[in-house]
Amino acid sequence: MSPDTFISKFYLKMFLGLYMALFFIAPSIFYFGLSSSFMLGTIFCLVFWLAIHFLFKISSSIHFDLNMVYSYLFTASFLLLHFIIVFFLFQYNANIIRGFSSLLLVLFFLFSAFVFHEYFSKLNNEEVDYIMKIMLIIFFIIFLLSLIKPLQQKFEKSIFPYTESSHFALFFSGCLYYTTVRYKKYRVLLIIFALVCALYLKNLTLLVCVIVLSLCLFKFWMVFINTLIAVLVYNFVDLSYFSDRVENLSSDSSNLSTLVFVQGWELAISALKKSNGLGIGLQQLGQIKLESRSSKIIYLLTRKEFNISDAGLTAPKIICEFGIFGIIGLMIYTTIALKGVLYLRNYRNGHDSNNILLAYCIIISFFTELFVRGVGYFVGTFFMALVSFIYICSTKRKKTIKYDTH
Repeated sequence: MSPDTFISKFYLKMFLGLYMALFFIAPSIFYFGLSSSFMLGTIFCLVFWLAIHFLFKISSSIHFDLNMVYSYLFTASFLLLHFIIVFFLFQYNANIIRGFSSLLLVLFFLFSAFVFHEYFSKLNNEEVDYIMKIMLIIFFIIFLLSLIKPLQQKFEKSIFPYTESSHFALFFSGCLYYTTVRYKKYRVLLIIFALVCALYLKNLTLLVCVIVLSLCLFKFWMVFINTLIAVLVYNFVDLSYFSDRVENLSSDSSNLSTLVFVQGWELAISALKKSNGLGIGLQQLGQIKLESRSSKIIYLLTRKEFNISDAGLTAPKIICEFGIFGIIGLMIYTTIALKGVLYLRNYRNGHDSNNILLAYCIIISFFTELFVRGVGYFVGTFFMALVSFIYICSTKRKKTIKYDTH
């Protein structure tokens, strides 16, 4: 085996290893009750992977885009400045220790994304295909295992290794988008498979993923026809689980999922008012008291609080904690996602980069996590969206700077 081939396989194994660890091992730690969120498993996987990277790295230097280095320093400075202003200028009853420790974790998270981006950029088209085929097969096996009821008794709506079927949808969506675009002759089969999963698991999140994918790929008249077909199917199949969640998107609803969704946006509005648009601070959602009518109704119905710390959606959480800056960030995301939709529509097999295709698919699929069902910051899907954003930006720049790792 030639040195170049060996190095290429090294990059492939490192990329696939962390990808699988973040998407399957990290959720397992949460599933088995070793952590109360995805954060512990995600950070553990990143630390272990970085240790391998620095101990066994083959190339002698890390190549970073100069503008990306500036972006990292700018982001770190912004987060630190925002932290100081929010916690010391407004004098909230905030959890400063939680905020500062989260700031360090975010910087580590961002640094890991920059390093992982290097491996992403080294992959060729065939290797990206190979990775996504493996991921698709694993997700297919996970769904098949969900059909075996004794394996799914740990949580009410779990599908191992995910504690909720909506988590399965979020992790699966990027792979679904890529394979559906890349393999045109299997496109209909893949979409049907995703629809079957959504209906069997009774999962609105996965159904939204399929709808977004259809809007990206098909012409609007085809989407209209599909909608008519769906209406006809509705008359023969019991879809009350889905209709109950969307028929009354307000705090007057008695559906818990709907109330959690509305609660997220009510918390965002309350945080903007309370902080004069600056946000309440990193990871302070759930620590600082905010007003929400839906929260009160949820408590009256269940005597519990639901999704107070993650808002149930990632977009409202970002707005709560970063205010107007979070809104600007979401606008930037939307712009890139729309460019991604155009790329998906015009993608040509054998001519365009599979790396860029995968990056855009991950970014577009992240829409569901932002606006339908969120799980917080420190999770594999958020990490891959960040890596994809860095990759998309870096492909447009040519300046590089080398940092010696020895």
